[in-house]
Amino acid sequence: VLPLLGGTPAVWTTCMLFFQVALLAGYAYAHRAPGWFGARQPKFHLVVLALPLLALCLPIPPFWTAFEGTSAVVGLLLMLAATVGLPFFVLATTAPLVQRWYAASGRPDAKDPYFLYAASNAGSLVGLLAYPTLVEPMLRLGEQRAVWAAGYCLVAIATAASALSSRPATPADAPAAPVAAPRKLLWVLLAFAPSSLLLGVTTHITTN
Repeated sequence: VLPLLGGTPAVWTTCMLFFQVALLAGYAYAHRAPGWFGARQPKFHLVVLALPLLALCLPIPPFWTAFEGTSAVVGLLLMLAATVGLPFFVLATTAPLVQRWYAASGRPDAKDPYFLYAASNAGSLVGLLAYPTLVEPMLRLGEQRAVWAAGYCLVAIATAASALSSRPATPADAPAAPVAAPRKLLWVLLAFAPSSLLLGVTTHITTN
């Protein structure tokens, strides 16, 4: 979208809004879906994994007319939703769901699946550093799109294999007691700190 809209603070803030909402939606699905679908949830997730393939295979729809005047934000949100919305949503569900499946696997170390969370964060950091240093200088946008689609297919296959090999959680796997409301509130308040720092610092950078 940069050749179309430029790298203005409004473009960055709108993108951040989209991706944070999509990330939260993915986490909400990962949190609620096992309760909704029970033992069928891993199998249902195979359908969810396949949906983004449609978005990756179809050509990017034109949104030129939407980027005019006050509708630029709406047009940008529509473009993001139509191109990366579904794949990003599904990828956001991957880490928490795989951790949940691993915790229910019955392995001796299944009570501590959080090394997978650390691996996910490490992968995100590597990707963040690799894009401006390797990917962007070496690949054109069309090539990046093809690599992105192939990468998603690999992740979908690996996640599908995890889903098919998972077993439903048993009552013994459930936490002994629900998390207290004050602790949940503390988690929400703590999440405001990095989010506000990210938005504040990056908005300052894009403004200047």
